[in-house]
Amino acid sequence: MESKIHAFAGIIAAILMVVMGVLLFINPLAVSVGAGLLISIGVGIEGIYIFFRYFGSKSRSAWDLVLGVINVLFAGWILALWLGDSKLLTTGIILNFLAMIFAIILLMSGFNKLNFDSSLKMAGEYKTGMITFSGWLNLFLALFFIVSPYMTTLTFEWISGIYLIVSGIILLIQSIAFSFAVNKK
Repeated sequence: MESKIHAFAGIIAAILMVVMGVLLFINPLAVSVGAGLLISIGVGIEGIYIFFRYFGSKSRSAWDLVLGVINVLFAGWILALWLGDSKLLTTGIILNFLAMIFAIILLMSGFNKLNFDSSLKMAGEYKTGMITFSGWLNLFLALFFIVSPYMTTLTFEWISGIYLIVSGIILLIQSIAFSFAVNKK
């Protein structure tokens, strides 16, 4: 039963991440004011899913718990910052800061996925290409955000949108595969 809930939570989180990513990617200028809100919701959804994965798994990784906490805290903090009434923070400053924080989350997430991939391979599971791809994608995007923190608002929103879309699709594929594996047992 827990495995079915885990698979269902992954599918819902994946669909929501793709929707947020599409909104950011298709019309980034129209959602410019709401970009922080969409990014924080997408990261928050991923954090909540990581909690489901952590508490629903028999083999728990401390990295999952740490990453889930960081994602949820980051999402809440961005919501508070974005929706707050701070006269000192401009949209540009917030987006530059978001890029750096997002890079840290991407680094941690990338290493976590590659560690999970390694654990699966040690357990005898060799069909981990999507996890490997997702881990390296996260590391590549983290490097991009670190090297170029002063990118334009448009670029940040497009890349964030692409990240949410690709990560959502990968999560959807993994969750559906997990659902089929659960149903076979």
